[in-house]
Amino acid sequence: MGGALADPVDGGMLVFSASEAAENFAEADPYVINGIVSDWTVREWSVVVGALPLPPIPHFAASYEWKRVESGQLLPPGLEVQMPLDGGHQRARIPPSWSLRMNVKDTAGFSFTFDANLEVTRSTTVGELRRAAAEHATRSKALGDIPAKHVSLTIDEHELDDTQTAEEIDLFGRSSRLKVAIRAT
Repeated sequence: MGGALADPVDGGMLVFSASEAAENFAEADPYVINGIVSDWTVREWSVVVGALPLPPIPHFAASYEWKRVESGQLLPPGLEVQMPLDGGHQRARIPPSWSLRMNVKDTAGFSFTFDANLEVTRSTTVGELRRAAAEHATRSKALGDIPAKHVSLTIDEHELDDTQTAEEIDLFGRSSRLKVAIRAT
């Protein structure tokens, strides 16, 4: 929650649930970074009476095309964001290419996380991701030589088809739910 102070308009106030969130916001704020806001302070505020009913925060539906960000929308991390300093509207999109982190488990329960070393684009296929996971597991020497056919990718327990693209399965928005499983045979 936030807004400008009135009479006189000489500042603003934002309310966060934790001081760390307020500091992170201020340090990443383009107005602070570009020197438009030259000073900011984080102070604790004690609620004495009542609680503010907070409306649900609308989420931004990320796409590979530039889209206008409406006031108050929550942006997922990793988006490209344009914040014009002339009062124009903020826009955001999924970057044309982005790095993917995968969590891999084999049938024996061995688990590791790795950067796929693959720049994902809207047209990257599940088959490409599956092959990259197999190659990385083989290079790590932790599991030996892994044929790609022994690797499966799922999101929310649904196995993904090799022909599906990152855009079709909304991989950018669902990447934290991507699971990579390696079968022994």
